[in-house]
Amino acid sequence: MPYYNTTDQDAETVAKATAKVEDQNAKVLAWFQLNKCSPPTVVWKELFQRKIPLTSVRRALTNLTDDGWLEKTQRKVKGEWGWDEHVWRLRDKRGTPVVRDIVMGIEEAMHRAETSTSPIVLTLAGEVKRLRKALNK
Repeated sequence: MPYYNTTDQDAETVAKATAKVEDQNAKVLAWFQLNKCSPPTVVWKELFQRKIPLTSVRRALTNLTDDGWLEKTQRKVKGEWGWDEHVWRLRDKRGTPVVRDIVMGIEEAMHRAETSTSPIVLTLAGEVKRLRKALNK
């Protein structure tokens, strides 16, 4: 889940920022696992007590949506400043977090062994594709 290095920071700064982003993303995901759905400003106020930028919460929602954990609904509510904002919810089509973590772990290992012609690796590649297709249904 990325930190967007739009200001060309050095590697150490990026590493620290990435760790912070991953922590924020994990907290937001845990929030949704308990609360199921919420608009960004509610997450910002109740989870982070407004101690981080609202844009960080919105970035976390985008990252988690891109990774398949959350989905943006068509439902809107009045936000902090009276403007409508969408409600996000936990996506239930990816399977349990345990299954998702297993599939991601296999994919990561396969990515490292991309050039392998091992029958075991090729078999795993087929299984990962099958599992991914099943989880995305």
